[in-house]
Amino acid sequence: MRKIFLPLIPSAGNVTLHPVCAIRDVATKIFLPLILSAGNVTLHPVCAIRDVATKIFLPLILSAGNVTLHPVCAIRDVATKIFLPLILSAVIFLAGCAPDDTPEAALNDIKTALAERDAAKLSQRVDVDEFFAATYDAATVELAKNYDAYRAKYPDDPYFQHSAEFLTAYNAEHKTRHLKFIDGVAAAYFAKIPAPDIPQDDPAAYVANEFELLRQAADVTVTETRTEGDRATVVLDVNGDNSLRGQFIGRLTFELAFRRDEQNRWHFAAIENLDELTPTLVDKAELVWITFF
Repeated sequence: MRKIFLPLIPSAGNVTLHPVCAIRDVATKIFLPLILSAGNVTLHPVCAIRDVATKIFLPLILSAGNVTLHPVCAIRDVATKIFLPLILSAVIFLAGCAPDDTPEAALNDIKTALAERDAAKLSQRVDVDEFFAATYDAATVELAKNYDAYRAKYPDDPYFQHSAEFLTAYNAEHKTRHLKFIDGVAAAYFAKIPAPDIPQDDPAAYVANEFELLRQAADVTVTETRTEGDRATVVLDVNGDNSLRGQFIGRLTFELAFRRDEQNRWHFAAIENLDELTPTLVDKAELVWITFF
C-alpha cells in the first residue's frame, strides 16, 4: 500500500483533486463496510476476507478502468460516507408489518417495495433523494469529527493523511458525482437490469444486483419502537445468514428515525445512530484494505 499510494499523495499546499476513479472509488466503498462488518464469521478471518475480496469486492475495483477520481481519495471517501449507510439502510428494511399506519407499517411497506423493486411504492414512505443527500452530509460530518483519531490509528491510509477540512471540502466537491452514481444504481435496481457478465460493462447494474443478493442474506428483527408525538425511533438488529454475503453483513444495530405527516402517514427519515456505526465500519474497512491492498 505504501509503495502504491504514498507517492501519489500531494506533498504540500492546496490539493486539487481531479476525477480518476469515480466508479472505482465508489466500488471500493459500496461493499467494503458490508464485507468487513461480519461479526460472526465462521471462516478463518484471513480466508473470509480473501474470499470476499476476490469474489465480489475485487471485481468492482477492477471495473473502474475508464473512470476518474484522484487515487489519494480512492479508499474511504464514499464507503463510510455514502454507500455504507445508504446500502445497509436499504438492506435492513426486512422487518414485520402492522395493521394500522405505524412506523412498523412504514418499514414493512419499504421492505415490500424493495422486494418487488417498486420505486413508486418506495417513494410513498421515503424521499430517496433527500435521504441520500442528507446521509452523505451526515456521514461526512462524522468522519471529519473523528479525523484526527483515524489519522493516528491509520497513518498509512492516504485518505487520513490530510485534515478534517480537506475531507469536508473534498466530499463537497465530489458530492454530485457520487450521488449520480447512487442514482444509477437505484435506477438499475428498480428496472431489474440483469447483472453484466463483466462488472465494468455496467458497474451500476452490477452493484444493484449485488445489493439484491445482500438484501436476501439479511435477517432483521425489530427490537424496540419508541414513539413521541410525530416522531419515532425503530431499533433493528441485523444479522447476516451463513452465506458469504451474510458474513459480510455480520451483526449490526440500526436506529431508524420516522416522522409522521399531516395525513398521519409515517415516513422513514434518517439513521439516528450513524455516529455509533461509522467508527466500527471504518475499522473494518481498514482491515480489508490493509490485508489486500
